[in-house]
Formats: sequence, C-alpha cells, structure tokens
Amino acid sequence: MNETERLKERIGTPVEKLGETRLEALIAEFGSADEVPISEIDELQRADKIGPLTAGRIWEAQLSVSADGASESADTDGGEA
Repeated sequence: MNETERLKERIGTPVEKLGETRLEALIAEFGSADEVPISEIDELQRADKIGPLTAGRIWEAQLSVSADGASESADTDGGEA
C-alpha cells in the first residue's frame, strides 16, 4: 500500500475535493501518511493546497469514522448500560 492509499485509509471516508494532489501535499508537508494530523484543522492547513474548507472536510470525515466506530463498539458490549 502506498502513502496516499494509507492516508485515505486513515481518513476513513471519501472527502470532496481531496484527490491525489492534495493527499500528496499533506504527505510532503508531514513526512508520511501516519504523521498527517487528520484531527487538527489548523495543522492540516500548513500543507500546500489545503485551505480551511478542505481541512474541515478531512476533520469531519475522521470524526464521523470515529463516531461510527464508537457506536459499533457500544453495540457489541452485550447490551449492558
């Protein structure tokens, strides 16, 4: 798996206007897919071609994936409250 594929996997869901060029810009700025701070809007904007709108979309995408994961784990806890 290449770095752009790894970053897409970390973000979790497709993000409008986040193509290969912007993914590569994020990786170039932060060094690797694992180092991109997908939950930090201000930090994301340090990368070339990433403005506030795209940074916000990345943040929202990772947030929705986190929420989905939390609800899935809650569904598998045996129904305990």
